[in-house]
This record gives sequence, structure tokens and C-alpha cells, in this order.
Amino acid sequence: MALESVVQDSVDRAQDAVRSIDTEVQKIQKQLQGRRKKIEKELGQRRRSIEKQLGAQRKTLEKRTDQLVKEFRKQPLVKRAESWVDEATKQLETGLESVLGTLQIASRRDLQKIDRKLTQINRKLKDIEKANDTSYAN
Repeated sequence: MALESVVQDSVDRAQDAVRSIDTEVQKIQKQLQGRRKKIEKELGQRRRSIEKQLGAQRKTLEKRTDQLVKEFRKQPLVKRAESWVDEATKQLETGLESVLGTLQIASRRDLQKIDRKLTQINRKLKDIEKANDTSYAN
């Protein structure tokens, strides 16, 4: 009987230990969940703060870049280079039109003009066809 009592006491102590461990594990899990939520919140705040800083820095850099471009374009050498490019482009276009004219090839501008005229003619034809269709129906 004493042996049964000792065994029963051991079993009871083991069960109490298991319950105690289970309770402790649950406490630790709750603590870890709280810490995890706290860390997630802190990281979210830091991320938003960094994004805000980066956005402000980006805007500052864009403004500074725009200012530098404006200052760069004001430089006499740049102005001269831009005028040379414009002049060269005009001369190239004039020369190209001359060559195309000599070879009797229509330029893009000529083709666009012809296209507009054809569109106008097509509209007028459709209007005439509609008018004829309605006059035949009556």
C-alpha cells in the first residue's frame, strides 16, 4: 500500500509539473506574441518614417536637378550649342526636302497633307451617298 501511495504521489507530482509547464509555456507564448506585435508595430512605424524621409529627399533632389538643368541651359555655351542643333536640323530638313523633291518622293508633311485631303473627300462622299439614299427612298 505504501508503494501505491508513493507511485500515486509521483504520478500526481508529474501531472502537476506537466500542468505547471503547460501554464508557463502559455505565458511565454503570450509574451512572445505581445513582443512580436510590438516589434511589428515598431518596424511599421520605422518603415513609414523612412519612406517619408526618402520621399522628401526625392522631391528635394528633383527640385535641385530642375534648378541645375535650368542653370545649365542658361550657360552661353549651351545656348550656342542648342542654336547650332536647331540650325543644323533646319538645314538638314531643307536639304532632305530638296532631295525628295528632286527624286519626286513625297515628304512626310506632303503625305500628311494628302491624307487630310483624302479624309475630307471621303466625308463629303459619304454625305453625298447618304443624301442620294434618302432621295431614292422618298
